[in-house]
Amino acid sequence: MIDGIGSDAAGAPDVASDVALVQRIPVVPSILSVCASMTGVGIAAVARVTQDRWTAAATLDRAGFGLHPGQELPIETTFCQTVRDSGEPVVFDDAPTDEVWRHSPIPALYNIACYIAVPIRLPDGTFWGTLCGFDSEPKPVSGADTVRTFHLFADLLGFHIDAQRRLEASEGLLAEVRQDSTLREQYIAVLGHDLRNPLAALGAGVRFLRREPLGERGRGILDLMDGSLDRMGGLVDEALDFARGRLAGGIPLAMMEEVDLRPILGQIVAEMRSVWPDRAIEADLRELAPLRADPRRIGQMLSNLLGNALAHGSAERPVRVVAKTEDGAVSLCVENGGRPIPAPVLADLFEPFKRQPDRFRDKGLGLGLYIAAQIARAHGGELVAQSDETETRLTFTMPVAAPTRSSLAV
Repeated sequence: MIDGIGSDAAGAPDVASDVALVQRIPVVPSILSVCASMTGVGIAAVARVTQDRWTAAATLDRAGFGLHPGQELPIETTFCQTVRDSGEPVVFDDAPTDEVWRHSPIPALYNIACYIAVPIRLPDGTFWGTLCGFDSEPKPVSGADTVRTFHLFADLLGFHIDAQRRLEASEGLLAEVRQDSTLREQYIAVLGHDLRNPLAALGAGVRFLRREPLGERGRGILDLMDGSLDRMGGLVDEALDFARGRLAGGIPLAMMEEVDLRPILGQIVAEMRSVWPDRAIEADLRELAPLRADPRRIGQMLSNLLGNALAHGSAERPVRVVAKTEDGAVSLCVENGGRPIPAPVLADLFEPFKRQPDRFRDKGLGLGLYIAAQIARAHGGELVAQSDETETRLTFTMPVAAPTRSSLAV
């Protein structure tokens, strides 16, 4: 037994981490089993070897030596120090008769007759440790095929150790990014919620002042304040929709059965005409049949699509809205003329906080089209974009009987 010689000290964090990492590599027990079976040795082990430490990272003990993962041996009492210093394997079949190792005190210290240890190197050539096997009885471990196989297994271990390190580092970084993202979204949600109260107070103050005698300049200032409050309210609504969608797993819906969407869609068109009096907006909603949907969310989606078309489309051409039910499917299309959207921008058009770089006159958060796409997905449909030299078209489609996906992760 060698329990009295080694220790279970935790040691330096890098060694302890490497020992734990090796324990998480599934192929290691199979490698040790094959090494032991091929040579007949009672002990096979993967050792983490540094300049001053020898630590068992994984072991297969069929001989009752008492060697276990995490156990340390004095580095000067091991052959692995020689392997580390020379970069060459240490191999002998029978210590008392071996020309090189018969005078070494190490075999007698551990009652070792045969021994094999080859270096484990990482893909960049860095020495990491050894793959070793030994027994108290003489065994033919020095054959060329055996040594070659140990080298192949050592190379495989080096690859797996490096890959496991990279994988766990990536997973750790991904977890940090996800945590940071969640905290940002929680902050957006709290900020958006808490902004509602001061905005409501400001709105109440504006309404109160409108009842007071004011001159033309004062009424003009109140109009500007009203417009700013509406704009701020819209930004808060966008931020809250974004945060709810990200944190709660989807855009929430309040579904209604057999709802006629034409009145609310017509209202959205009318509102946009009043906001953009110099722009032509054409709408054809006649062929839209009642369906199961959240009318407020569908109206919000059209508002976002129309706002985008009016902001970025050509002022010389009308914006067209066409909604219809055909062949068991609903479609809502918004078309505008103007320059085509570049392909790289089109690919990310429905991603949050994405806007075309030359179109910063729109001072929103870049969430309008993202939220529209999530409303489409929550209804079991999709929103797609097409753009060429003739026109840009954003089209929402969904089956009339499509199941909703209000719990869909976004």
